[in-house]
Amino acid sequence: MLQIRKSGELVGLLCLVCSLATAACGGGSSAQAELADAGRSDAESSERDAGDADMRDIGEQDADAALAGSYRSIFAGADGEAFFVTYHTDEGVQLFGLDVDGTWSEVQLPEPLRRDPLLVLTSVVTTEYDLLLSTREQGAWRRQRDDPQWQAFNPDWFDGSGQITHLKKLRDRIYAFHEVEPNSPTGIELWQRRQLDWEYIRNDMFMIIDYMPREEMSVRATRYGTIEVSYDAGETWQAVPEVQGTLPPQLFEWGESVAVMTTSGVWLTGGEDNHWDKLSIHGGEAGALLGDELVVANRSGEVSAVSLADQSVHALPSLDPSIIQTLQLGVVGERMVVATSHSRVLQLSAASSQWEKVDPQASISGRLAR
Repeated sequence: MLQIRKSGELVGLLCLVCSLATAACGGGSSAQAELADAGRSDAESSERDAGDADMRDIGEQDADAALAGSYRSIFAGADGEAFFVTYHTDEGVQLFGLDVDGTWSEVQLPEPLRRDPLLVLTSVVTTEYDLLLSTREQGAWRRQRDDPQWQAFNPDWFDGSGQITHLKKLRDRIYAFHEVEPNSPTGIELWQRRQLDWEYIRNDMFMIIDYMPREEMSVRATRYGTIEVSYDAGETWQAVPEVQGTLPPQLFEWGESVAVMTTSGVWLTGGEDNHWDKLSIHGGEAGALLGDELVVANRSGEVSAVSLADQSVHALPSLDPSIIQTLQLGVVGERMVVATSHSRVLQLSAASSQWEKVDPQASISGRLAR
């Protein structure tokens, strides 16, 4: 039985995605994860073995489907109100959205993006006012929440040089990464929007993969796999030697604290004295916040969750490691964590003890046919 708890109550549904060489499925996020697994009864072990067999069947069934089209990337809103997955074919790309009620719908992409089979979306962000997305090669785009027409995203400060390569939502602000000179240490600018007003932050974002500005302590993760903190609004930075890992870290704003996940572990800090505690949960490739828990998944197929309240760890239904190459993990609302694979979206609900296959296209077609 899935145990996603908030204040002692079951609240969640979990879904994972993974990419395969010939098939795809699985669970997680673009980084990596390993987790502690509590002892299970013989009945639970048998149930898990049956689930693993089902996962192997999924991989075999998806081999042919992956040739026709594949689900590639997932994007989950920081506030848990929206979740998106891309579907790629030789003819182009589709974007599907999942709302907090568990209903799938297609989000029509701008024409130039929809017809580009090589399109790489880097972020999808929802706000009170608009829907924003960024790409690796075709800049950023915007549309109002109640208007299906897309426009190139050109804020007042954007003069057309370079391109906006990534957008990030944190609390009530939007952060835009503007790549002006890709190979320059100062060639990537960071801007922030609060309400509808933009403010320039800094231009030393070279090699920064994640950035979490906070009043008392800002945190950034680098492509070198290091974590750095600043207590003077980003003027000076110092490394956090306790945090270690083999892949670029992922940052999570967890209550009043900041959590860092790498392949080597999960660390938590309150931010006052730069003291970081390593939690008992193992590290991983993929992580996501679900209520007051951090869910972590890894390439070995283990999926676990750690509680913010008492740092206790409990195991979730696992995945067959033979079908996992990359992991992506996302959350919708407080009741859902979702992930996809190259040819399948997988979902785990509180009422289920194993992963379920979900096909957004088929879900929409079936609803329209009724």
